[in-house]
Amino acid sequence: MTVGRARFLGRLVADSVRAGGPSPVHALARFSAANGGIARLPFPGRFWVVSNPELLNEVLVTGGPAYGKNGRAFEVLRRTFGNGVFTAMDGPAWSKARQLMNPAFARGNLDGVVAEAAAATRQRADAWASDQPVAAFEEFKRINLSVLFRYLFGDSVTDEQVDTLAKLSRPVFSGMADQVFRGMVLPQGAPGGGTYQRAIATLDREVYASIERRRARGEHDRGDLLGVLIAAGLTDTELRDQVITLVLAGYDSTATLLSMWCLLLATRPGELALLRDEVATQLGGRTPTLGDLGRLEHCTAWMTAVLHDHPSFPIFFRGTMRDVTLGGHDIPADSQILVFPYAAHRDPTHWPGYAFDPTRFAERLAPERRRAHLPFGAGKRMCIGATMAQATALTVMAVLLQTFTSWSRPDGPDRMTYAMTWWPADGTLLVPHRAGANHRAAYARG
Repeated sequence: MTVGRARFLGRLVADSVRAGGPSPVHALARFSAANGGIARLPFPGRFWVVSNPELLNEVLVTGGPAYGKNGRAFEVLRRTFGNGVFTAMDGPAWSKARQLMNPAFARGNLDGVVAEAAAATRQRADAWASDQPVAAFEEFKRINLSVLFRYLFGDSVTDEQVDTLAKLSRPVFSGMADQVFRGMVLPQGAPGGGTYQRAIATLDREVYASIERRRARGEHDRGDLLGVLIAAGLTDTELRDQVITLVLAGYDSTATLLSMWCLLLATRPGELALLRDEVATQLGGRTPTLGDLGRLEHCTAWMTAVLHDHPSFPIFFRGTMRDVTLGGHDIPADSQILVFPYAAHRDPTHWPGYAFDPTRFAERLAPERRRAHLPFGAGKRMCIGATMAQATALTVMAVLLQTFTSWSRPDGPDRMTYAMTWWPADGTLLVPHRAGANHRAAYARG
């Protein structure tokens, strides 16, 4: 192992220890940048990190069947997700599932998502005491769970179920990250922890119970996604894989987006006031609807900038299905590629002098920059829930901006934890500040 590779491995281990779990994001970003956006990692096996946007476009879009969802990372991910729409290999089964699911995620069909997100946010936010710390990341997970269960599965969810499911995301995602990244260092792979295995078992019980309730109700043409999948003849195991995929990938990632958005606004009171003014002007105190979201231009630019600065999944994976040449490197079949949007979003060719700047996203990005903006991936395996996630986040933020005049961040280090998604280690402590009655009335009038 060269000195440079030894130093990289040392940084990766040090980051992991400091975060209390695998936290490879910054170490990988430094390593990738130092090697021109593509490099083989100094671990046993064949692992490559890729952050050059043009090469990522080849992996995700133009490379076709040369790249797929294979390799050690997907062996780990399938232990949790099974063969859901996120992890399944390309083929007839994946194509069928994607076609069945696509209509549920089309923008024109998201009125129910916006209505449920607004109602759930008001219910949770009304319970937040003014000027007292709130663990916002946990709150956002609970809001997103309510949205997912009501809209996608035609099922309301009790407070007890929400608490159970919200608590599962950390051991599940931490267990997956631990196995993926420690498995790179250990040639024999990383064993699954007992906490991780118990979390998966609990998650399975909750999901199978939801499937059983939905089958018992019948009326599978009511329009919810689970009913559509049942009517299409999927087995309980197939349904389980799709449900777990959508729930886990959906609620944790959207909660991460909202957490980082709130943190960035907490240190930019002028920008927060600008967004509040836009919401007041466009909504006038009304509950937001799907039709309102397109008029929240500053909020949308901010959301896009947050996704760019801090993609919820800073790293995701592909595998080589055959021998390929990428960026002048010969990469054998069955190699694992770490697709690295976090680093691509800072690529100096596409984003010179990168700094967080929502004004860059006020207009549609030019094609070459779109290739360097990958918060939801790209190509035919782009995240199926991208539009739903953004509609949910915009709605939640609009309601928060209506409810609170501002929020602040308690003093302390902003230490991040990586566990497939990437979020503040303290659970995003925020201190919301409410307006008085007179101020609220004036704000509602715009």
